[in-house]
Amino acid sequence: MLRLPVIAASLAALALPLDAHAGNVIAFDRATAQPNERVKITSALSRPVRLYLVRQDVARAVTSRTDRRLSFVGALGANRSLTFNVPPLDAGTYSLVVWCRRCEAARFRTGAARLQIRSTAGCPVTRPNGSRPQGQLPSPNWHGNGLLWTSLSAEGFYAVPRERVEADGSIFNKLPWETVSLRDEPTVSGVRLDATAPPLKVLGLNGSSPSYRSPVLFPTPGCWRVTARIGDVSLTYVVSVVIRD
Repeated sequence: MLRLPVIAASLAALALPLDAHAGNVIAFDRATAQPNERVKITSALSRPVRLYLVRQDVARAVTSRTDRRLSFVGALGANRSLTFNVPPLDAGTYSLVVWCRRCEAARFRTGAARLQIRSTAGCPVTRPNGSRPQGQLPSPNWHGNGLLWTSLSAEGFYAVPRERVEADGSIFNKLPWETVSLRDEPTVSGVRLDATAPPLKVLGLNGSSPSYRSPVLFPTPGCWRVTARIGDVSLTYVVSVVIRD
């Protein structure tokens, strides 16, 4: 069975004493969600923060916002709300992590919110959310989180004719990435979720900030989870790679 989540979370209002103001809270608008669904977070914090999810069993060991075990959710302004797409994470219990650059204390903190992520069958392909970089034309294929974007098929598939498959059975593609002129370049990784396979082979990185392309080889067709990271920012999606006869 494919180990991807249907999220069931007890997400009551969460008090996060990030500074001296005891009344600061962050609250979710719903208790459960599935990958691709939209969840709204409302903040009464007086300072902007960045939000991440981390597995509960490693939460205490994570002390830096650049830890690769964190999954970026989005940047949330002071006294504002943020609506994000639930990322495709492994089954398990997750905690909300908050990073606050302008806070006097507790700049990096794991909150009390717990998300129980359950397994589900099938390949839960990512449906693009339409979020696009500033200056780009609207398109239903854009998918992003406000700091990092890519372009996906509306159906969540990457289909290639058999004559384009490499001799060793691998499948070539170029993955596009758009940023907000972040200092570092994206690093890309990928794993197959529905069977054992070698990891995604990244052949390089073309372009310069804010536009990049990653030439890659999918070693096999199947259900693949791809992640791009730049510093503390990450974007993860699931695609079904298929061969057309």
